[in-house]
Amino acid sequence: MYPDELFEAWKQRRMSSELPPDFTDRVMSRVAAHEARYRQRAVARLLFVLTASRIGRAGFVTLALLLFAMRLLSVLALFLNLPGVVE
Repeated sequence: MYPDELFEAWKQRRMSSELPPDFTDRVMSRVAAHEARYRQRAVARLLFVLTASRIGRAGFVTLALLLFAMRLLSVLALFLNLPGVVE
């Protein structure tokens, strides 16, 4: 037999096999699980890279201070009735 005939015979044997009824559901659930793991690893890797450098840690601290100041301003605006901040 020539290689093309062997390949065609193999294709015919593979096409005649039956798949389980839940085959596509299992494949799609595994694909979704793989993508979720990849996203979690990507976020963890990003956090590691940012916190590994001095500028990354400084950026996190600056962001935390900014969020704290905004929260403090909003609480003070509630008690002092500052116009324009809380309406």
